[in-house]
Amino acid sequence: MNHTAVVRIVSGDHARFGAPTWIDWMASALRVVETWRQRHRTRRQLAAADARILRDVGISEAQRFIESNKPFWEK
Repeated sequence: MNHTAVVRIVSGDHARFGAPTWIDWMASALRVVETWRQRHRTRRQLAAADARILRDVGISEAQRFIESNKPFWEK
């Protein structure tokens, strides 16, 4: 059984009783950190994309500049 499955089982069992446990908080924090890592990674890739790729996905240079310069915590 992987760690994610353990967190979901334990989290689900305690969720019935109302108050979140430290496992619920930790699982939530891990999801946030993973989201931030994904944003950072994709923005870095977008910043490195050439003009052909930008045309293919329909993004202008200005849009790329704006999106790739956002901090990782911002949507």
